[in-house]
Amino acid sequence: MTRPLALDQLTVIGTDPAELVDLAADAGFAAISPWLAAVPYDALPATHLRAGDPATAAMARRLRETGVALNQADGFALGDEAPMAAYRDGIALMAEMGARNIVALHFDSDMERGFDRFCQLDTWAKVAGIGTALEFTPLSRIGTLDAALAFLDRVDSANAGLLVDLLHLAQSGGRPADLARVPPGTIRGAQLCDAPGVVDFESYAHDAVRHRLWPGEGTLPVAEFIRALPDDIIIGVEIPRAEPELDRKARARRAFETSVAAVHAATA
Repeated sequence: MTRPLALDQLTVIGTDPAELVDLAADAGFAAISPWLAAVPYDALPATHLRAGDPATAAMARRLRETGVALNQADGFALGDEAPMAAYRDGIALMAEMGARNIVALHFDSDMERGFDRFCQLDTWAKVAGIGTALEFTPLSRIGTLDAALAFLDRVDSANAGLLVDLLHLAQSGGRPADLARVPPGTIRGAQLCDAPGVVDFESYAHDAVRHRLWPGEGTLPVAEFIRALPDDIIIGVEIPRAEPELDRKARARRAFETSVAAVHAATA
């Protein structure tokens, strides 16, 4: 069985917008998941996407020319200083470029303010015709699957759903089997990688954005995770690697090859 895969921004961090599309097409990915990057994230050089910007226009052109789709638009971080006006404009841009969802994370020190801001993002996304996916992680204020489901229950919007990252699920004490109790249609996206397993918080925080493992290289339940996912979503491949000997093209190809092998092994 084959499943469409998306090349997520962290796997090839530092690429310019059009290059992200070309790397995905060259490796065999069906889609990309870029960061809007309205604000810096951990000092990483994420792609910046802005309406009217030549680099963003070049990305849109390469999407049309290659047939690569835009899956999730990541980077809608809801911190204390969340740039909501920039996010509103970013949602319109991502919808225009064909994104299926935006991805939001709750980092706000004020839980209710973060909740209200998420609801605002979802309202803008609904008007624009795209979905909103909440990503949970112990690094954020929504740290577990149960917390994410309770949060979405409060949002009470059919447009809002969930993104599940295998690393974050495992680190928060969850298992792929837990996804069976997620209401149908709620899981809108997933991110695949591997890791040594549950580690201390400092190592986890570092590995999450700087050094994950290729599928099959660690101890996470990769096959079980793939089998637990809905058939109608594109699986994002998010595998940042601290390997200077691998250029971005080689990293994208390796990410695709190992992820395809994992999907085949899980669904054979």
